[in-house]
Amino acid sequence: MKLAVILSLASSALVLASPVASPDPAPAAELQKRLTCQACSIGVISGSEACCSLSCIVQHGNWHGGHCDSKGYCICN
Repeated sequence: MKLAVILSLASSALVLASPVASPDPAPAAELQKRLTCQACSIGVISGSEACCSLSCIVQHGNWHGGHCDSKGYCICN
């Protein structure tokens, strides 16, 4: 009886410790590109272009800014 309990606990531990395949998370840069264009639009007020431009200026240090494309990604100029 004790051997059966030990074997079942050991096999459970092996199953729980085995790696599980999970989908790769979105890269942080891609997430930031989408978040910049989507987070600044509140209701009818669309500030996405301004937030995207500011984000590009801060990231790249130039004054060229950026714009949001049709898919909602921030494209730095």
